[in-house]
Amino acid sequence: RLQLNYNQLTGIPPTAFQGLTKLTYLSLGENQLQTLPAGLFDQLAELKQLFLQSNQLALSIL
Repeated sequence: RLQLNYNQLTGIPPTAFQGLTKLTYLSLGENQLQTLPAGLFDQLAELKQLFLQSNQLALSIL
């Protein structure tokens, strides 16, 4: 379980979650994130819950 909410994060490095293969819960809510690097969550095979609420993320479909 990793809770990074309410930290005023404006960005996340692409390798921030590298090696956390057993992580099941990740909360990034209540920050100032506008974008997330492609593949940021690729190694989180066990991730069941992801919270991104109250950021400034925009949906982009390629």
